[in-house]
Amino acid sequence: MTLQQLEYILAVSQFRHFAKAAEHCRVTQPTLSAMIQKLEDELDTKIFDRSQQPICPTPVGQLVIEQARIVLEQAGHIKDIIEEEKHSLSGVFKLGILPTIAPYLLPRFFPQLMKKYPKLDIRVTEMKTKDIKQALIKGEIDAGLIATLPEKDDFRQIPLFYEQFYAYVAHESKLFDNKIIRTSDLSDEQLWMLDEGHCFRDQLVRFCQMKAAQASQIAYHLGSMETFMRMVESGKGVTFIPELAIDQLNDTQKELVRPFAIPTPTRQIILITNEHFIRTTLLEVLKKNKSLCTPRNAVPAGNSVRCIDFVYRPINLFNRFFCSIGKRCYIFASSKKQSTKPFKTKKIMEPIINSQLPEFKVQAFQNGSFKTVTNEDVKGKWAIFFFYPADFTFVCPTELVDIAEKYEQFQAMGVEVYSVSTDSHFVHKAWHDASESIRKIKYPMLADPTGVLTRAFGVMIEEEGMAYRGTFVVNPEGKIKIAEIQDNNIGRNADELLRKVEAAQFVATHDGEVCPAKWKKGGETLKPSIDLVGKI
Repeated sequence: MTLQQLEYILAVSQFRHFAKAAEHCRVTQPTLSAMIQKLEDELDTKIFDRSQQPICPTPVGQLVIEQARIVLEQAGHIKDIIEEEKHSLSGVFKLGILPTIAPYLLPRFFPQLMKKYPKLDIRVTEMKTKDIKQALIKGEIDAGLIATLPEKDDFRQIPLFYEQFYAYVAHESKLFDNKIIRTSDLSDEQLWMLDEGHCFRDQLVRFCQMKAAQASQIAYHLGSMETFMRMVESGKGVTFIPELAIDQLNDTQKELVRPFAIPTPTRQIILITNEHFIRTTLLEVLKKNKSLCTPRNAVPAGNSVRCIDFVYRPINLFNRFFCSIGKRCYIFASSKKQSTKPFKTKKIMEPIINSQLPEFKVQAFQNGSFKTVTNEDVKGKWAIFFFYPADFTFVCPTELVDIAEKYEQFQAMGVEVYSVSTDSHFVHKAWHDASESIRKIKYPMLADPTGVLTRAFGVMIEEEGMAYRGTFVVNPEGKIKIAEIQDNNIGRNADELLRKVEAAQFVATHDGEVCPAKWKKGGETLKPSIDLVGKI
């Protein structure tokens, strides 16, 4: 009895087909069949009932297979310990991935990974979430790429990025002329939805509260996102696509894409393994390499760095509009000599300065009442977006009151102040009613419980669901002219913010002049020229 024989019977048990099992094990079918027959002869028992189609294990064969799974798992741990000790990136790595991720992510991710780590033999299988979880438990795969688990599971979870959902709308649809799609718009639409059991479908139905989805599912019972897209392109109905898919569309297809109104449906993509998975070096490599291949607008989990090209970047609502399914198996391998040079991720930073204010629609509390605030309310005047972690905290009220004491001065300058946190507008009111200090606030307190604004400005702390202390000044044209982000233990100074707004307004109306260090209103400015070079 050999470990190889045990691997063969596990493969046959998984695929219930000798030819597919042989392909998975990368051997010929006669070789695999002969090795299994030899094991059955050695044990003097039949492991598989070959008279049935598909092939099924015998009762005693099922017991043998379960024990083989344990043996191989433990043997694999020995190899993993050695590989991890060497920080090696070689050997077999089996990955399960959602069908709604695989067609769009794999072409970006794996060619680059194969080139960087040619000794790493990665085998990828498309599975639904429940199948990935079962395969992890059984030891059939090493890791899975899925959307956020709906319940607490005993798996190690590595957040990768957040991804928006988009509507894909036919030319003939009544929604085609809509620049954005609201969930209420979908009630009477012909919806093309994935079968039940696909987490992509389940997440959309929950978010959109689409009662029409049940009816449409009866009439249009399909399971391929690509098929749905072709139906829409032929002029019928609406379907939904993940953000990853947009980069693969041509210009004609992109005309059919519509973003959702705020709050935008979003899913978190995570990498999961068993808690006892040993090869942590490999997981870190996957995570880092993944950052090279996420969509331009994807939100990196736990990261607020703004980057360009194929590097993590927060969700960019400033330019938000534009910038198959079934069980398949992918096998990636290479025999080239592995490079000894360490891999380093290079992040190219993209500044937020001069980015356009995002489209938004949020609730706010101001002067004892609730109101709706949109980006349209900001147009044509200067504005400050003042992000803070949370209501009912310690540093935050000192900052907000500090701004409140300067609010009349800001108003006299034509500047509106918007404080923003991930609390609801109800919590803002409760804080206002409970705190004598907060009752001094007259400016709008924006509520961002879904984190759309907080992520758009790149200040979200994903693991906490709160914002960093971010200050952004927007000019009447909607461009961000000042941006500051600092740790939440450090409070801000309204006097300094006032000075900087005065400087921003001065240079906006005095072409060719700049404000030097510590400049105050009425102070001397500079007119850059060749005569000043080296003299300041």
